[in-house]
Amino acid sequence: MTDALPSVPPDVLLSHALWLRGLARQLVHDEPSADDVVQDTWVAALEHPPAEPESARAWLARVARRFASRERRRVGARSQREERAAREERL
Repeated sequence: MTDALPSVPPDVLLSHALWLRGLARQLVHDEPSADDVVQDTWVAALEHPPAEPESARAWLARVARRFASRERRRVGARSQREERAAREERL
């Protein structure tokens, strides 16, 4: 079995790198989470690239938004667990 060549060359995807980074920052509002969103988006792009070069930016945006949503849910769930587990401080 041979691997098929990606539909969109990586250099076309990478031409959107700065834009993707800015989008991730807007979506999650902190640098470490933005880094995670960008990294997950690039992995998805390498594993399952968009079909058409013309749709690369829209595809990247859709994937980044999905990962950002997951990240926000993960952070929210962690905060709730920490609040439930926290003990009241005694004076």
